[in-house]
Amino acid sequence: LAGLGFTAHVFDGFAEKLAESSHVYGITRRGYGASSRPASGYSEERLAKDDLRVFDVLKLTAPVVIGHSVAGNELSQLGIHHHRRIGGVVYLDALNDGSDDWTELDRLEAKLPEEMKKPPPTSPSDLKSFPAYRDWRMRTEGVAYPEAELRNDYAENPDGSVGSRITPGFVPQAIMSGNYKHDYSQIRVPVLAFVGYPPLPQDDIRRYEVSDTGERTIIEAVFGVNVGLIKNRIKRINSAAGGARVIELWGASHFVFLSNESDVLREIRVFLSALH
Repeated sequence: LAGLGFTAHVFDGFAEKLAESSHVYGITRRGYGASSRPASGYSEERLAKDDLRVFDVLKLTAPVVIGHSVAGNELSQLGIHHHRRIGGVVYLDALNDGSDDWTELDRLEAKLPEEMKKPPPTSPSDLKSFPAYRDWRMRTEGVAYPEAELRNDYAENPDGSVGSRITPGFVPQAIMSGNYKHDYSQIRVPVLAFVGYPPLPQDDIRRYEVSDTGERTIIEAVFGVNVGLIKNRIKRINSAAGGARVIELWGASHFVFLSNESDVLREIRVFLSALH
């Protein structure tokens, strides 16, 4: 299950390696890619039922469900309310929860240097083709998205350049409007959870050439609050009734399966082997 704004194609390459030893199915949730775009039905309960329907059609018995980012809501819904239907869950930096308190982090991030708040804008040359746009995303975000993913996210103009987003804006807004809180102690299947930590403060200071003492202090404070948020998430998932193994990845991208592919593949294979 992909994160917000993405389709199952984000796992191209990664899923193929996992398929060397397992059967792998990619589910693109409603609103994205080739899936339908109904006006409603974007609650985590409805999305989890969509997943269950896919399991039914494919006749899957106790599948292990792997999800990235916002897919954590669906994983938690399945692990708590439909645990008899699945064999385990794997959170790929997906421990987001309505219990998270973003107040202090938002306050501090508003004080970061401007160049750290958002990536530089694209130029016409960055959008001239999908390979060019993929390169721009690599330079600005540090991970290489599969080109097929980008083609499922954006329309292609007649001249081959990258057009507007395919998914209407109401879809992600509806998905993010729930602010769901989960009782992780009620997850009754085995859990594997990857958490990615942001770059160390000194790395960001060096990358953005920050010399101002006050701005350096803010960067360090943002890092500290981020780490505290992540530690709270780890504490919550460790309460899972089915047992949890947490893999901490320092300096990883939020897309841990792209930035730390070998680590993630190795740990998933170990997790799967223990279930048999």
